Amino acid sequence: MPLLKQDIRSSARTGKTTMLLALAAGYYARDIPGVIVTRSQEAVREFKKRYASPFDVWGPNDLNLYLRRLGSATPNYRVFLLDDADLMSSGEGHPADLLEHRFNRSDDYVVVLSFITGEQTKPSVLMSRENPNGWKLESLTEKLREEINRKSLNIASDPSVEAQLVTNNNFQIIGLLMQIEALQRESMVIMSQIGPDQGPTGRARLGNKEK
Repeated sequence: MPLLKQDIRSSARTGKTTMLLALAAGYYARDIPGVIVTRSQEAVREFKKRYASPFDVWGPNDLNLYLRRLGSATPNYRVFLLDDADLMSSGEGHPADLLEHRFNRSDDYVVVLSFITGEQTKPSVLMSRENPNGWKLESLTEKLREEINRKSLNIASDPSVEAQLVTNNNFQIIGLLMQIEALQRESMVIMSQIGPDQGPTGRARLGNKEK
């Protein structure tokens, strides 16, 4: 399915916005166009006043107008970041639902990320204070690379066009996972300069250091 849709929750509103802006900067650096959609036109003005963003900032009505004008054409925006998605509404439906309806069956790859203030409800996968037995990110990406490579080897002898396309996609995924691992290891170096790692239940080196 070409539509990639994800809810991102944060217990703190400022933390949610920090993640949203970091993602916008990351996509912009890779020359992937996108927009930030806020809950209202008033929120658009407030967002622009408080934050500098590489993406355009829209309200729900701007998104509705864009989708109507777009019709069946190829989208010129690939990423939609919905700020305060839990507070959104419009006369034509929730922006996340409108985007899913428009792109769910298309051939265009579009990312829709809804940022919501609230606690995570699904079990954690990565190691954290709340999940000390979870995966380290660098270990998880390595494990995923191994398994995807194994799947690619299983179809390596298949000469069909479909098998070759899947194999090519798998190798691109492996490359992206390697980039994720490299970024994580860069963060580990930065963290090591602050102090030694005391484990998931030890003293934090960033953020609220009392926890």
